[in-house]
Amino acid sequence: MPEDSNLKRIVENGPEIYAYMYIQQLGGAIWRLNHDAADGRIPDSPKIDRDIAEMRKQQLELIKSLSKYGVEPLNEDGHPTEQYWKWYHWWNNYIEGLPQIDWQRLDKEMSENIDVSNWRPPGSWKE
Repeated sequence: MPEDSNLKRIVENGPEIYAYMYIQQLGGAIWRLNHDAADGRIPDSPKIDRDIAEMRKQQLELIKSLSKYGVEPLNEDGHPTEQYWKWYHWWNNYIEGLPQIDWQRLDKEMSENIDVSNWRPPGSWKE
């Protein structure tokens, strides 16, 4: 889960790839906690419920921030729009299709705080 300072940096001026990565990471953590609690692998507790609520809040902040990339992320009811899902799948297909050597290079650049704004899927999510 990103720290509040990391989330604020990403929302305000982070590269788009970080928004995708954290949205994905938070979604996976939420799913895992819910799944493991439902299966009894971890005890259901108010702390886990609070952690999940905090992760959802952070994920929502990241999704809302996508408007700066031209994405209308949420509808009037607060649910992800078709535009959001197009953007998400555009990024997801790109990230999942990266060869291992590119993953290693991206990981190194992210770890060393090198500008990763050039890591983008080809074309546009609007296509």
